[in-house]
Amino acid sequence: MIATLWSDRYAAYTQLPESGRPDSHAEARELLGLAEVVHLDADLSQDEEERARTAAQGDARIKLALECSDYGLFQVIAAAPQLIDRWRGADAYAAAILMAAVDAVRLGVRSPLSADLLREAALGYCDARQRGTAPGNWFEASLAYLTQELHGAAAVLTPVAPPGTMGRPAGYELADYLQQHLGTRHRTAKVPAATWRALVSHLSDHNDRERAAQAAFNRLLYDYARDLLLQATNIGDCVHGPSTRRPTGRARVDGAGSRRSACPRRHWPLIRV
Repeated sequence: MIATLWSDRYAAYTQLPESGRPDSHAEARELLGLAEVVHLDADLSQDEEERARTAAQGDARIKLALECSDYGLFQVIAAAPQLIDRWRGADAYAAAILMAAVDAVRLGVRSPLSADLLREAALGYCDARQRGTAPGNWFEASLAYLTQELHGAAAVLTPVAPPGTMGRPAGYELADYLQQHLGTRHRTAKVPAATWRALVSHLSDHNDRERAAQAAFNRLLYDYARDLLLQATNIGDCVHGPSTRRPTGRARVDGAGSRRSACPRRHWPLIRV
């Protein structure tokens, strides 16, 4: 089997967790440990370009990609120019949904993003005028724009359905190239409160909640971190969250949750504020 992975994702999946921190990538790290890793340069070598030009004589896609001066061969094959154009051509509401998806993935969400999560989070990327003048079908129209296939190869958001169902998407996956491109551009941008609230309300995967909670901790947003972990314990997942007591004065957020003995391999560190 051959698979590709962005270098930052590979680094995140293979990095050992700090002492006392949850190990949310243990299975991915074990799988990647079995792989023979080949690092690819962004640009073709001279020999590779010559072989690509030979292959282009019988493949119009490679020929077109080699003629593109703004992007490399791999980016063109991945529909990068079309994806970038789609982002730049989006109206305020489609752009809001797209940035909500980018931030959700940036905060650690790996499962498909539900429509409810995107709808709620998108409010944080629109100003008061845009919210006040939004048409009744703003979400549906924007979702149709973002899920349209580009050259039959890719879409900004791809609908995915769970096993055993047809025609009823459970969520949407963001195009890897756009996540890499926009996630890097906005890596220091403040995440709107609407996005945090949407994550608390709509995440269902306990690993997603743990990663988002850790991202909240890292930003000193202890209320959101606590709420994300409490959502996990409320439905019985094996996650240890901070104390349910709201911190006052010298607050303590620790990992001594009521379900501590149910899943002893996961622990959250003691954090004093």
